Amino acid sequence: MILGLFGCDVRLPRVFSFILLFFLANTIDAHPAVIGDKPTLSEQQVKAAFLYYFIKFIDWPQEAFPDKNSPILVGVIGDDSLGRELEQSLRNKTINGRELVLRQIGWPGDLKGYHILLLCASEAKSTPAVLASVKGSPVLTVGEIDRFGEQGGIINFYIEEKKVRFEINIDAAKNSRLKISSQLLSLAKIIRDDPRAGRM
Repeated sequence: MILGLFGCDVRLPRVFSFILLFFLANTIDAHPAVIGDKPTLSEQQVKAAFLYYFIKFIDWPQEAFPDKNSPILVGVIGDDSLGRELEQSLRNKTINGRELVLRQIGWPGDLKGYHILLLCASEAKSTPAVLASVKGSPVLTVGEIDRFGEQGGIINFYIEEKKVRFEINIDAAKNSRLKISSQLLSLAKIIRDDPRAGRM
């Protein structure tokens, strides 16, 4: 797993984390292959690694956490391979002194208190209702669903030239009061809520 290969020390400088993100975005194919006796990373492993490093480049408003020791709560809606891979990737991890806690959520369900919501591909039909329920809240919504960003999701995965790519809806992030590092934005396709604003 890439988190193990490149280290899980969350105190590493952001510049090193950015190098890892750049490596993920530009050198790893989304479709697994075998090199010698060792398989390369699968698409879902790459997405899980991305999610882990995304958190280092996003700042939540102070009021999103009850206190300085509160964990970062990650909710997974849908039960597929990405959710299972993410569970393994985040186990026993911390970022900025906060434990990463992952929970499976049944939908419809209570989304209060979550900082990150991952909508798996199996939940495409639930996307509008889920996004509406957290609109305006400091929640990072992440999907792997067609037109997820255009529907108001913040980060969406897609495949291009056999690579895992991601797009960021900067209007949705602003409305959720999340600050996304310019370094992370530089690796993303930028989209906006208003289609007349075009793509950057």
